[in-house]
Amino acid sequence: MMLYSLKHSEIAIIKQAFGDIFTQGLLYLFGSRVDDNKRGGDIDLYIIPFDTENLNKFSLNMINWHRLFGIFLTDYFTNTPYEVELEKDLSLQQQFLDVVILRKKAGKIEEKLPDGLENLKKHNLLSYKSKHESFDSWAVQELICYYVNYRKQVAKSLTNENEFSLYAISTRFPQALRKSTTLIQLQPGIYELDLTIKIRLIVLNKIPKSRHNVIWHLFSHISDKVSYASKHYQSKIHLSSAVNSLYEHYNLEGLIMPYTVENFKQDYAKEHLHCLNTAQRLEGLSTSEIVSQISTSEIVNQIPTDELLKELSEEEIMSYLLKLKKTKH
Repeated sequence: MMLYSLKHSEIAIIKQAFGDIFTQGLLYLFGSRVDDNKRGGDIDLYIIPFDTENLNKFSLNMINWHRLFGIFLTDYFTNTPYEVELEKDLSLQQQFLDVVILRKKAGKIEEKLPDGLENLKKHNLLSYKSKHESFDSWAVQELICYYVNYRKQVAKSLTNENEFSLYAISTRFPQALRKSTTLIQLQPGIYELDLTIKIRLIVLNKIPKSRHNVIWHLFSHISDKVSYASKHYQSKIHLSSAVNSLYEHYNLEGLIMPYTVENFKQDYAKEHLHCLNTAQRLEGLSTSEIVSQISTSEIVNQIPTDELLKELSEEEIMSYLLKLKKTKH
């Protein structure tokens, strides 16, 4: 498998996702990403599975909300002073921290950050829990362990605690955590855990609906918020495949949205129709379907008279001339 114009993190995600579903198979990259001289857009992949048994076993358990969450954050922080790393390995046993947001250069983000991320530091460690998971006291302890391991392995030269921020991001409110830990509400959906290490808790389904919060709304599991986000989220690295995947996941879980997967596919097709040549645009349409959309005069005007007459017999031409002569008289 050869992958051009892709980051190492993107290649790792593609390989992992392929391995989650297929035991063996071939994976081909095509489109603009094959040409290193082009800037590239969508990541177009052609998959040939050697076995299809696992396709029939696809279920909610295989939905990797964590990976999708990281991919959207990667897109959000594209062209900013920050860089996103996904599934950071912080132990010999391969325990992965979901997302690390790193400040790589000086500068500031001009747009308003999503609620809860206003205090981004040089190193920002994020642990995410989907709707099906609970952000309990154990998850908090796990995040603290990640933080300790991260400082030992990656940032051991940094002794200033002010260069680190820890985020606990939960789709739903962690009721169990409130029983064991004091939660200080800073604003709607945003809390601070009263611990020796400050941890910012962001509850996605409690975040107020707003344009600057669309990345949170995409993972809120609330129909109208997901629909709102799908209409307003502006991708920086062409995330059409990820958006489609997100919608398919919601569809599998029975979330009803006014803006459906089919709506997305139709809008995406319209937006990218200009990328297809004439043959590709007409593919799948019968001659009668094509002709029905064009008036007779438009067709005739596009064909030279000599070419039209060649398709008629002498009898047909004479018959038409006689009718025309009678009409004039």
